Amino acid sequence: MSSRLEISGFDFQSMQKLLGSKNLQAVEALTKKVKNIFSDENMGNITGQIVKQAIIEGVPFKDIEAENDLHVAAAIALADYDQKHLGTKSNFFSVIAFWDSCEGIMNEIDPKAATLLKYFINGRPIFGTEIKSDDSFYAYLLNEELETLKKEITTYIDDDETLEAFCKWIVKIQKANKDLWFFFT
Repeated sequence: MSSRLEISGFDFQSMQKLLGSKNLQAVEALTKKVKNIFSDENMGNITGQIVKQAIIEGVPFKDIEAENDLHVAAAIALADYDQKHLGTKSNFFSVIAFWDSCEGIMNEIDPKAATLLKYFINGRPIFGTEIKSDDSFYAYLLNEELETLKKEITTYIDDDETLEAFCKWIVKIQKANKDLWFFFT
């Protein structure tokens, strides 16, 4: 299985407005979408129920602590709904090199920036309190959080082309006045 790292700019507020909105048109469109991405009908149905619960009831869910791969698929669908993401070339980079770069500076940077960087290693859940999956996870950073992270990692870009590219993606997303969306599958 090939690993995919995807970083893009998106509007977190649009996603947040969808959660708990009771928008039945969105429920219908997204449950149909997620059912079509799985060859296993049961997995598609469960992911559709996660999407429906998020839109009808809101998040976080009261009945779960740890999210799994189906929650990740639901989060990706919700983040995509009714908005165009600003692409980066992140999917051409090695996930392992990216994680190594992040872990390599984790203890060197400001604790607040380190917390933001950890989301790229552990995820940042919206349905529960953590993501427990070896195969996939997601995270988001708000536009105002991007500056904190960029300021800290800029010091290390001369030694690391992955961090240099990451800084460029952050700048591109900031200039477009977007938030950052990240997922790994």
